Amino acid sequence: AIREVQIPLLAAMLIGACLAKLSRVLRARSVAVALGPTALFPLRLRRPVAMAMCATEMSLGIALLVTVGPLGAGLPATAVRGLTAVLFITATGGLVELRQRRPDVGCGCFGDLSMTPVKLRTIARSALLALAAAATVGVTPLRLPPPGEALALRAGLLVAEFALIAMLSPEIGEALVKLGYSEPC
Repeated sequence: AIREVQIPLLAAMLIGACLAKLSRVLRARSVAVALGPTALFPLRLRRPVAMAMCATEMSLGIALLVTVGPLGAGLPATAVRGLTAVLFITATGGLVELRQRRPDVGCGCFGDLSMTPVKLRTIARSALLALAAAATVGVTPLRLPPPGEALALRAGLLVAEFALIAMLSPEIGEALVKLGYSEPC
């Protein structure tokens, strides 16, 4: 059951991260604001890398959802889930490198909300998502569980994992600060 809930969780995280970055870029009208790990690249590569990262997140998030059902068996699903694991493993390595080389830069994972410099808990969140993605490889096509214990177990696991991810996310604190802040008249 725990392996099954990873697929919708990862899809939500990937699509949410892409939309948050896209929202930030649209508000600023510049891809330059989407720094994060792209700060490790030469200036001329930052824009294409940021665009590729966002496109990859959205593509994998949608592909995870498409391969969750009847298409969830065989090579397409294995490829999508494997690529998702590779993405999160790479992200974890990138965050470690970013923390060492540019300790002043946030991870950029969720656009405006990811301004806090990378800490161990941000790296732990990425590693947790890498493990979750690796656990999805080989999961059979998903079906909605019947109402009752099986459904309650999966819903409970999903809520518990979202809570764990929230505890590892500095973005939650930043979002609460932004909600409570109002500009003076």
